Amino acid sequence: MASGLSVTSIYNMVLDRLAEESVLGPTDRKAVTRWLNRNYPIQRDALLQQHTWNFALKRVKLTAESERPAFEWSYQYTLPADCIRALPLTSDGTRNGTPIGFVVEGLRILTNKPSPILLRYIRREENPALYSPAFANVLAQILAANAAHWVTGKATFAKELTQSVGGMTINAQTLDSLEGLPEEPYDDDVIRVR
Repeated sequence: MASGLSVTSIYNMVLDRLAEESVLGPTDRKAVTRWLNRNYPIQRDALLQQHTWNFALKRVKLTAESERPAFEWSYQYTLPADCIRALPLTSDGTRNGTPIGFVVEGLRILTNKPSPILLRYIRREENPALYSPAFANVLAQILAANAAHWVTGKATFAKELTQSVGGMTINAQTLDSLEGLPEEPYDDDVIRVR
């Protein structure tokens, strides 16, 4: 479920954890706002990359580039500009389909599968209104843990906040993964023969 939050509300969640005065928004002139503006995007993207968050999943059909890889692979495809992490390729694009060998090199997917390929990926979702409440809560906790020593000068406070991040992340990922069918492991011919 979408949280309906804004960047400002996430910033203020961080500041609430640090017992600091709230900000009016990303254009606020406070030093803490400038710190959040610098650190929010990278922490958001790192958290997005860690899990297949339902709100950040996207599907596309990609066409091979005319230029082929120099060796090893037959085809290359340009990753979408908003791709944070490519999910495993399968023959029919489904989560539990037959896997296709591939590697990601730079901004391209290299594979031996001819055009088109069906790619599922995690996108860089910049609209916090679409974040799940659990994701937004973890993001605020990570930012608070990283800012704590700088803002409060208390290393023990930063350590306490950091220690709670792991459990919060696992809980958020578990909640997120309960929405929909679980992915089944792929059984190739060798396993089925056994």
